[in-house]
Amino acid sequence: HLRLDCIMDITRQPYPYYTRVRPAQRKRYKVQWMAFIVLTGSFSLVLLPLMLLAGIYLLHLTTGRILPTLMVNDTGIGSLTRAEAAARLDAAWNDDRLLVASDGQRTWQISPGDLGLSLDTQATVEQAYQVGRGPDGMNEVLSLLIGRPPSIAPQIVVNQTAAQTGLENL
Repeated sequence: HLRLDCIMDITRQPYPYYTRVRPAQRKRYKVQWMAFIVLTGSFSLVLLPLMLLAGIYLLHLTTGRILPTLMVNDTGIGSLTRAEAAARLDAAWNDDRLLVASDGQRTWQISPGDLGLSLDTQATVEQAYQVGRGPDGMNEVLSLLIGRPPSIAPQIVVNQTAAQTGLENL
């Protein structure tokens, strides 16, 4: 038996296979695509640099390096490990630096060690290492990004007997 009520009329499909796109629809699709491209481009211009900076920051946090552009006086220690920074500071302060002493008439060039002065490299490096890692870390990182790195004060150790001996020998 053939039931006629079960046979569908294929000429009255609710969604035809081919529909003609009208010019008004075409313009609307074009505007939607342009808006999508502009939004995607804007997000890319903002998010990609932020993601790059976050990646660099996380790299320095996980590798144990000091954040870039940090300096102690005139010695750059940014992007170095603690051991490398300590060696560079020791060479720059304790070995290569000369101080100028004067009594008003005469001048002398003296190494800081001759006057009982030495740089506590471990304490200075630890202070530099904590930049960007402490409770105020995000503000310190932002100041690095805008070109105003926090100042790292050298930790100086004074040996008073060596200082007295050095001054007497002048």
